[in-house]
Amino acid sequence: MTFLFASVILSSCSVQKVIQVDKVEGNGKRTIASKNYNLYMGFTTSIWYNLDCIVLSEGDTSFFLELTIIDNSRLQIDKGRKLLIKFEDGTIMELQNFTKIGPGDYQYKVSSGSVNYYMEPFYSITQEQIKQLMTKRASKIRIEHDIDVIDRNITAKKLSNGISEAYTMIMKALKTTKTIYSDF
Repeated sequence: MTFLFASVILSSCSVQKVIQVDKVEGNGKRTIASKNYNLYMGFTTSIWYNLDCIVLSEGDTSFFLELTIIDNSRLQIDKGRKLLIKFEDGTIMELQNFTKIGPGDYQYKVSSGSVNYYMEPFYSITQEQIKQLMTKRASKIRIEHDIDVIDRNITAKKLSNGISEAYTMIMKALKTTKTIYSDF
């Protein structure tokens, strides 16, 4: 009995370490977001990602791959722009940006005489595509923005390991019922 209780507590703790947001609104919409995972770290650019899940009150569930692009330039990324993920076997996955990022849709931070801009595009992703990201090794990404593209080589397991952990914990969180009154 003690072992079972300890196992439940440890399982709950691991979900809480990975899930950063699990919120239900008054209209029943539930948002679950994983922690941020580092995808690329460079001198002037870094890219982080997390997996988001939105459940509407009608039960419709959508997933999004959210990128946080930290760059020294103000990028604009229109709705519908593509994120390409190239796998080691040469196949390419294509995702589309769900939100428009215009000239005023970013945050910035001034430090040591430079300015870093934070852009956060959301790419719609299916559960089938998530499972593909979990099992295949990604080697490169291309982020399309309004003027050009950002190409970055990535470490093969950085994307699959983070997506696997985030998706597993989101699915575990979805097994629990929550309302706006939960934990009040």
